[in-house]
Amino acid sequence: MSDYFVVEPCQSAGGFEIRLSGKKIDIKKAEKVLSKIGTVAGSGPVVLLAKIKGLSLSVYGSGRMMVKGKLKAADAQAFAEEVVSALEKGGAMI
Repeated sequence: MSDYFVVEPCQSAGGFEIRLSGKKIDIKKAEKVLSKIGTVAGSGPVVLLAKIKGLSLSVYGSGRMMVKGKLKAADAQAFAEEVVSALEKGGAMI
């Protein structure tokens, strides 16, 4: 599995950031992958917005993801593992 880390942004952001180490995300492939585990609300050349397990996920081509919703640090880690694993298996990481 790819290396990544989860950070908790400031309180006003109300979520967690997932950062990939040395990888980027192919937004078009990510859209296909994430639509299998959740609902893709929209995507553009730089960002994809999805809803997975009641959480809002913003995926950026730079390899950064933002998760918002009622989530604790341990849950954020498990969520990150699931999403990163799906993106990796689906060939969305470049």
